[in-house]
Amino acid sequence: MIEKSLAVALQTLITLQENGIEKIIVCPGSRSAPLAIAAHALWADSLIVETDERVAGFLALGMGKAGHPCAVVVTSGSAVANLHPAVEEAAYSGVPLVVVSADRPAELRGVQASQTTNNLAVLAGSVRDSREVSGDFPQLRAVANQVRRLAQVAIGQAYGILAGPVHLNVVLREPLDTRFSDEEIREYAKSLTKGNGKEFSGRPLREQTAKTVIVAGPSTVFTDLESELAQIVVEANLPILAEPSSIFWACSQAMPSHPLLLSAPLGADIERVIVLGHPTLTREVATLLANPELEVIAVAENPTYTDVSGNADQVIMPEQLGQWLDTDLTWLAAWQHLALQVRRQINQYFGTPRVLDYAGVAFALGKAMQNYPVDTFLAASSIVREVNLYAPVGTRAYLANRGLAGIDGNVSTACGVALATGAPTRVVVGDLAFLHDLGALVTLVEQARQMSSAPLRLQVVVIDDGGGSLFSTLEYGAGPLDRFARVFQAKRDFPIADFLRALEQQIKVQEFVGDVWQLQELLREEIVGVEVLYVSLSAKSLPEMRENRAALRAELLSLWSHSNSQEFSS
Repeated sequence: MIEKSLAVALQTLITLQENGIEKIIVCPGSRSAPLAIAAHALWADSLIVETDERVAGFLALGMGKAGHPCAVVVTSGSAVANLHPAVEEAAYSGVPLVVVSADRPAELRGVQASQTTNNLAVLAGSVRDSREVSGDFPQLRAVANQVRRLAQVAIGQAYGILAGPVHLNVVLREPLDTRFSDEEIREYAKSLTKGNGKEFSGRPLREQTAKTVIVAGPSTVFTDLESELAQIVVEANLPILAEPSSIFWACSQAMPSHPLLLSAPLGADIERVIVLGHPTLTREVATLLANPELEVIAVAENPTYTDVSGNADQVIMPEQLGQWLDTDLTWLAAWQHLALQVRRQINQYFGTPRVLDYAGVAFALGKAMQNYPVDTFLAASSIVREVNLYAPVGTRAYLANRGLAGIDGNVSTACGVALATGAPTRVVVGDLAFLHDLGALVTLVEQARQMSSAPLRLQVVVIDDGGGSLFSTLEYGAGPLDRFARVFQAKRDFPIADFLRALEQQIKVQEFVGDVWQLQELLREEIVGVEVLYVSLSAKSLPEMRENRAALRAELLSLWSHSNSQEFSS
């Protein structure tokens, strides 16, 4: 049986070979032995061996200049540094060049292991992109997808990136297998053809029509619902599980409350998932994308693609998307019928008097957006997740910093939107996100004073629930209460209401007291200047927060048990 290190080396080089990298140069070394052995078996007579890495780098540069993109294989340690001059030239000349460095596992870095340095850091400022792959990846196809993306970047086939050098760091654990002949290696390599490892995973790609859903997050490619690429998605008439910051939130195929829908019997009928952009919000979607029984197709964009579990069968370019979209109106109708039942139940739930909570704020915000569709920025806290669950879809997509989903700078970012567009803008933050960006509001007071000719129109909605409630929904909330309160909830005894009152001479401040429907009406009012709406939720203990969230979810999910499950199947 081929060991993991040799399997990863083979998958790496096969994928490069099948994605535009024509030549390979091997510099001898110990940790890179599996790569050298794989190269000898795959490239045979065309393999170049060079002991001086600096020379090898410039040889590869020349081949790239001549129109034959080349990879250079080196071992760990100073070998990578010797490639730097050629990589710099490739970067400024726009010449494709792939550096493939072997490396030791992470636990051997920083402990004086022989020939070990931070390989990726050596070339970090000079390459177009860099990745690290290893035998620890869950599937070989995950290795192939990463390598394919790098090859596309190197030869200039990735969106918006000029051809140039890239760096692939391959972590190889012992045993560094050398006992197989070239014939045995080539025979094994046949199972890795087309560079996706599908045969290795035991799951061939479907050739027939599959029951498909589209998972959509914020995207650098799909940014305009009227664009040709977006219209290909819309016209496929497939169920779309869109996050609030995806443009597809606004289209008629978007499924409201999709994390709940995935728990329905219909969710078990899904056969293929197509991933657009950067979806990160829910555990339900993460579980769906990690399901080994499903065919997962990720669409590449800049700077990368979404495949957290390493389960994607294919990573495709956006222009290939149409090949995977099988229109099935019966399938779409089943999802829409299911979504309608859930939506009715949510409307009924919030239609009765109850204490205002995060879910209620999200519902009110979404309903207000149907009548007053302003640019609305959601902080990376509970609110964006609650909007995803309880707000109606089909409204204007929301804005959010979902690239790294930090708690910092949310008010400032929304202020930037408002200053740039001059249009009414709303930002909704929790108390911790608000405190994290407190200085922004002070700055807004001065901006509002100086911009009388073109007044800044920004509404800051502050939801104060006593800090860190998002963590109560995660596994950390199941531990000891004192520990949760100290290191997760992180409540701050800062008098937010008093602070806001100190600003009332410069900006409008309103403390809201009321129910979901009163909040909805208030959010429909026109935004005319800089104003703050302070919504203080009733303080709850951690058990109460978890219990209330679970109770609402259970009430909505009871729909499946009270209905004939066949009603929702296609």
